[in-house]
Order: sequence, then structure tokens, then C-alpha cells
Amino acid sequence: MLDDNLYTAPGRFGAAGAGTTWLVGSAEDVAKSLRKYRALGISHFILSDTPYLPEIKRQGDQLLPLLRS
Repeated sequence: MLDDNLYTAPGRFGAAGAGTTWLVGSAEDVAKSLRKYRALGISHFILSDTPYLPEIKRQGDQLLPLLRS
């Protein structure tokens, strides 16, 4: 298992099959998972959630500092 906080839902809950996979958890949990994906060679991620502006701020304040260290 790559991580413990990967969540997927059937396509009917997403946008016709898109946006149906998420990393959920605390900023520390998500950062840990993203580091594992990065170690596999994945270098680009789409970080998005709704409501968009509060999520952008939360990711910038909580998640990105953890990934920079």
C-alpha cells in the first residue's frame, strides 16, 4: 500500500469520472503521501479542493511549508 489516506470514489460522484481521487487527512498526512509519490518519480500534482479560495490558503499555509522542508 502506498499510503493510508488515498480516497477514491466511483465516477458518478465526481465530474463524470474526473476528480474522483483525493489524498485526505491532516497536512502532515498529505505531505507524507506526496513525498512517497515524489520518491516514485512523480513530480507534478494538482492540489485542489472546494471551496477553492479557502483551500488554496490552507494548502499554502499548512501543506506547502511541509513539502519545502
